[in-house]
Amino acid sequence: MGSACLSPSRRYGPRTARLRRTVAVVGSVLCLLGLPMTAAAPAALAAPATHAADDSSALLLCHGTVNVSYDPPLTYIPKPTTVSATEDFNYCPTGGVTGGSASASYETTSGCTSLRLFVVSSTTYHWDSGQTSVVTYTTTAIERLLNGTVLVTEQGTVTSGFGEGRTAVYQMVLPQLDLLACVSGGVDELTGSEVLTFV
Repeated sequence: MGSACLSPSRRYGPRTARLRRTVAVVGSVLCLLGLPMTAAAPAALAAPATHAADDSSALLLCHGTVNVSYDPPLTYIPKPTTVSATEDFNYCPTGGVTGGSASASYETTSGCTSLRLFVVSSTTYHWDSGQTSVVTYTTTAIERLLNGTVLVTEQGTVTSGFGEGRTAVYQMVLPQLDLLACVSGGVDELTGSEVLTFV
């Protein structure tokens, strides 16, 4: 983990503002994904990461792998596409769970030049503890980074289940699209990394 992931020595006041806690966790999440905060974070959240990702302000911290499929496959010509995703959280150092999963699908018009590769407004997470969490996402930021990968950041509220009332921050990084596939048979699947926090 590079120096960009280290918390600055400057001290801030009591952590009573939810936004400050959210900013801190988002900064740590970006570092877990190997992305610098200044290059990838939405402008509204671009502030110093003041706490570690396993800080007590986070009720839950999980990261894992997301698999996204497209039917029909993505090409350079936008067309109606069924987008499906499965999420596998296999490492949860904070939250009292050791893993979880989620799945969702929706239909949209998309192609290889679209940044809206996979965004949903509500997700139900199933934890290995037997609990569930329903999260309604209200803010989404999608950026294509300099290396061609796509960073998706979603923020919302846990509306029911484990963590109800907490702020949820979800981030995933999808790899650069295969440009040759876009002009031939199309891109039918992408696999990337993901991090979810409840703060």
